[in-house]
Amino acid sequence: MLDVAGTAAFSFAGIYAAMEKKLDVFGIFIIAFITALGGGTLRDVLVGQLPVNWMLDLNSGVVVLLSTIVALLFRGVIKDYHNVLLFFDSIGLGFFRS
Repeated sequence: MLDVAGTAAFSFAGIYAAMEKKLDVFGIFIIAFITALGGGTLRDVLVGQLPVNWMLDLNSGVVVLLSTIVALLFRGVIKDYHNVLLFFDSIGLGFFRS
Protein backbone atom coordinates (compact mmCIF):
# COMPACT_ATOMS: atom_id res chain seq x y z
CA MET A 1 0.00 0.00 0.00
CA LEU A 2 2.85 2.39 0.80
CA ASP A 3 4.43 1.58 -2.55
CA VAL A 4 1.26 2.59 -4.39
CA ALA A 5 0.90 5.77 -2.33
CA GLY A 6 4.54 6.73 -2.94
CA THR A 7 4.25 6.03 -6.65
CA ALA A 8 1.11 8.17 -6.82
CA ALA A 9 2.78 10.99 -4.88
CA PHE A 10 5.81 11.07 -7.17
CA SER A 11 3.51 10.82 -10.16
CA PHE A 12 1.60 13.90 -8.99
CA ALA A 13 4.92 15.70 -8.42
CA GLY A 14 5.92 14.95 -12.02
CA ILE A 15 2.50 15.96 -13.32
CA TYR A 16 2.60 19.36 -11.67
CA ALA A 17 6.21 19.92 -12.76
CA ALA A 18 5.11 19.22 -16.34
CA MET A 19 2.07 21.47 -15.97
CA GLU A 20 4.36 24.25 -14.74
CA LYS A 21 6.25 23.92 -18.04
CA LYS A 22 2.94 23.94 -19.98
CA LEU A 23 3.44 20.54 -21.62
CA ASP A 24 0.67 18.75 -23.49
CA VAL A 25 -1.20 15.71 -22.11
CA PHE A 26 1.26 13.18 -23.55
CA GLY A 27 4.23 15.12 -22.18
CA ILE A 28 2.57 15.32 -18.77
CA PHE A 29 2.05 11.54 -18.73
CA ILE A 30 5.66 10.82 -19.79
CA ILE A 31 7.12 13.15 -17.14
CA ALA A 32 4.80 11.61 -14.50
CA PHE A 33 5.87 8.11 -15.53
CA ILE A 34 9.58 8.93 -15.42
CA THR A 35 9.26 10.75 -12.10
CA ALA A 36 7.22 7.99 -10.46
CA LEU A 37 9.10 4.96 -11.76
CA GLY A 38 12.51 6.22 -12.85
CA GLY A 39 14.26 5.85 -9.49
CA GLY A 40 13.11 2.28 -8.99
CA THR A 41 14.05 1.43 -12.57
CA LEU A 42 17.56 2.80 -12.06
CA ARG A 43 17.88 0.86 -8.79
CA ASP A 44 16.75 -2.40 -10.40
CA VAL A 45 19.15 -1.99 -13.34
CA LEU A 46 22.10 -1.20 -11.08
CA VAL A 47 21.54 -4.25 -8.88
CA GLY A 48 20.93 -6.47 -11.91
CA GLN A 49 17.27 -7.25 -11.30
CA LEU A 50 15.94 -7.57 -14.82
CA PRO A 51 13.25 -7.14 -16.03
CA VAL A 52 12.60 -4.15 -13.82
CA ASN A 53 9.86 -4.29 -11.22
CA TRP A 54 7.23 -2.15 -12.99
CA MET A 55 7.40 -4.41 -16.04
CA LEU A 56 6.49 -7.42 -13.90
CA ASP A 57 3.70 -5.66 -11.97
CA LEU A 58 1.61 -3.38 -14.18
CA ASN A 59 -0.17 -1.79 -11.22
CA SER A 60 2.46 0.96 -11.11
CA GLY A 61 1.66 2.02 -14.67
CA VAL A 62 -2.05 2.05 -13.86
CA VAL A 63 -1.37 4.24 -10.81
CA VAL A 64 0.53 6.73 -12.99
CA LEU A 65 -2.24 6.74 -15.60
CA LEU A 66 -5.01 7.25 -13.03
CA SER A 67 -3.09 9.98 -11.20
CA THR A 68 -2.53 11.77 -14.51
CA ILE A 69 -6.25 11.65 -15.31
CA VAL A 70 -7.18 12.90 -11.83
CA ALA A 71 -4.66 15.75 -11.97
CA LEU A 72 -5.87 16.81 -15.42
CA LEU A 73 -9.45 16.91 -14.13
CA PHE A 74 -8.36 19.33 -11.39
CA ARG A 75 -6.13 21.39 -13.69
CA GLY A 76 -8.40 24.45 -13.53
CA VAL A 77 -8.84 24.32 -9.75
CA ILE A 78 -5.16 24.41 -8.77
CA LYS A 79 -3.47 27.70 -9.56
CA ASP A 80 -0.05 27.37 -7.91
CA TYR A 81 1.58 24.29 -9.42
CA HIS A 82 4.90 24.83 -7.68
CA ASN A 83 3.55 24.50 -4.12
CA VAL A 84 1.55 21.40 -5.07
CA LEU A 85 4.69 19.94 -6.69
CA LEU A 86 6.71 20.49 -3.51
CA PHE A 87 3.92 18.99 -1.37
CA PHE A 88 3.67 15.76 -3.37
CA ASP A 89 7.44 15.47 -3.72
CA SER A 90 7.87 15.62 0.05
CA ILE A 91 5.03 13.09 0.53
CA GLY A 92 6.72 10.71 -1.94
CA LEU A 93 10.06 11.04 -0.19
CA GLY A 94 8.36 10.25 3.11
CA PHE A 95 6.81 7.07 1.71
CA PHE A 96 10.04 5.75 0.18
CA ARG A 97 12.50 6.74 2.92
CA SER A 98 14.13 3.61 4.32
